[in-house]
Amino acid sequence: MKDHVPSIQPLRGFRELTPEEFGRKALVISKAMEFFRLYGYEEVETPTLEPLKLIELKVGEEIRHRMFRFKDLSGREVVLRPEGTVSIARLMATRLKATPLPARLSYIGNMFRYDEPQRGRFREHTQIGFELFGSESMLADLEILEISVRLLRDLEFKEYRFKIGHEGILRRIMDDFDLVADKQDALLGMIDRNEHDSVRSELKQQGQAELLG
Repeated sequence: MKDHVPSIQPLRGFRELTPEEFGRKALVISKAMEFFRLYGYEEVETPTLEPLKLIELKVGEEIRHRMFRFKDLSGREVVLRPEGTVSIARLMATRLKATPLPARLSYIGNMFRYDEPQRGRFREHTQIGFELFGSESMLADLEILEISVRLLRDLEFKEYRFKIGHEGILRRIMDDFDLVADKQDALLGMIDRNEHDSVRSELKQQGQAELLG
């Protein structure tokens, strides 16, 4: 019987970068940091590992089902952060609660989601974030969009698009059409993964084609 030889390949959905690939990533990060300074966003850092209960309270149901979760050696339920906003909001509400508003924070960090790997989508990815706290003006949202457009143009992207959404609004609309919570979770997951054909097919099966507009 042959001994089992373990694979030397990275885990599925995880990447290792060659010098050329790392150079391209470093350029993106360098450009992002230029805009951090230009627009007055102070850079912060948060833990890669977070308490499961904290993340479950704040992220959508469709993300909860795609998190890397486990118990550490002390028996605590923990999760590799699936996105950055929850951790930044916690930092703002605790150690930075006396910061004058509006406050501009930025971060660069790796995030983890147990997605099906595909082109441009991996189970570990680096997220660059701009967070503006304490402003009720729509100019705050416009500022984030302006930064994003300028950054992409500086990086010479020829084509790009923005996905702007609010889970609360989407759920309210689906509530009006009597879609149960489990079905809403499935649809939001499809939307998050850009599976628009699957969303259309599912709505038609549910007799809710009018949601397509």
